[in-house]
Amino acid sequence: MRLTPSERLALARGRRGVERGDAQGALDDLRTLLATRPGFADAHYWVALAHEEQGELDPAVDHLEEALRLNPGYVEARLALACVQEQRGEWKQARALAEGAR
Repeated sequence: MRLTPSERLALARGRRGVERGDAQGALDDLRTLLATRPGFADAHYWVALAHEEQGELDPAVDHLEEALRLNPGYVEARLALACVQEQRGEWKQARALAEGAR
């Protein structure tokens, strides 16, 4: 998928926000990207990580599941979903996802 320069900037800023602990800033940038590219799995992945950083596990799961629906081979999203499910105490689902990422 080819992104426009403004979309690439929104993705880069969102990723940096997550990596630097600015989850809210990341969400602002990434939601802008998702408004124009709702089928972009990477954006859903980074939105999920921002939600997880804020302790918002339900939306994190929703976005990780969407990333996997869009790209079933997205190993990072599968492992992130396993981690979130583990945090929610969903051990069997977490283990199945982690094992499926091999």
